[in-house]
Amino acid sequence: MPDFDLDSIVGAVRQNCHISDAQFAGDLTLCTFLLKMRELYRWEHAIPLTREMPRSEVGDWVNARGQLRDGLENADYLPVPLAAVLERKRVSILAPSVKLTEALTLS
Repeated sequence: MPDFDLDSIVGAVRQNCHISDAQFAGDLTLCTFLLKMRELYRWEHAIPLTREMPRSEVGDWVNARGQLRDGLENADYLPVPLAAVLERKRVSILAPSVKLTEALTLS
């Protein structure tokens, strides 16, 4: 069993993605942004390409994401809690010979 909190890592990465969306989504045209959000919804909900997506649910989700982004435009990124894991394993993140997946599974 890993000695790190995967939920904390995933949560920090997800929050940093929301912050990035809030800071840089304005760089896209509205059409491109909405198409990307639609595909993100498909990915997050594991909807196969062969299945039609529920339009009203996608619309509600996009609106909720917009409200979430409104408060994050000036937020600082969260640290991803990997440094402690790498330090405990005595693995340098600069060492090109060790892959991150290997570092996380070392015992």
